[in-house]
Amino acid sequence: MNETTAVLRRTIESVLYDADLSGLAADTSLKDLGANSIDRIDILIQAMNELSITCDLMEFKDARSFGEIAHVLHAKRA
Repeated sequence: MNETTAVLRRTIESVLYDADLSGLAADTSLKDLGANSIDRIDILIQAMNELSITCDLMEFKDARSFGEIAHVLHAKRA
């Protein structure tokens, strides 16, 4: 799971380059970080590409927080 969260964090940093991630926690939502719907899609696609995951973006529809998104990504890797 550590690699998945590290990839997700790096991806968020690259898409939301001006966001303050110092307080990033499992319950932090992408919206709280300033992400709009396009940013969210960019983050998910970039993270999936880096982790070599292929899945439907609809699988993330209920994942709102950093931890929930990381959990879905990690489950897809397993």
